[in-house]
Amino acid sequence: ETAGLTYLHDIFPTVCELVGAKIPDGLDGRSQLAVLKKEMPQVRDELFFAYRDVQRGIRDERYKLLRYPQVNVTQLFDLEADPHELHNLADDAAQAERIRQLTARLSAWQEELGDKQPLVVENPKSPEWDPQDRPPPMAKKKAKAKGKQ
Repeated sequence: ETAGLTYLHDIFPTVCELVGAKIPDGLDGRSQLAVLKKEMPQVRDELFFAYRDVQRGIRDERYKLLRYPQVNVTQLFDLEADPHELHNLADDAAQAERIRQLTARLSAWQEELGDKQPLVVENPKSPEWDPQDRPPPMAKKKAKAKGKQ
């Protein structure tokens, strides 16, 4: 068992190294074999993640910052004290500097990866959940896309 930060795309280079195959150049994934062998605690210090235009996030060993740009909402979780992410610390004034630092690192990740999604929008939607506000089913989206060709 390990607490090392990893991405799904780290599996391929890890398996390559495990079986003695050459790891192809140009992969975003990093082998986690040294972590699995307990030769080092981790190969990544933080993770960047995104979901469509709805969410951007960054996670380090202790904290996770989530940003919902369409509604201009931020969440901050202390994963050491709150591993189930039940207590949002974003409104705690004592966390303002941490939020600023994590947001700056999140922006740096976006720039490095060419992610153009703004973290703040001028006219945000309401953050209140409306059960009628659901994304269209994938089948309808695909049918519309085919019809436009």
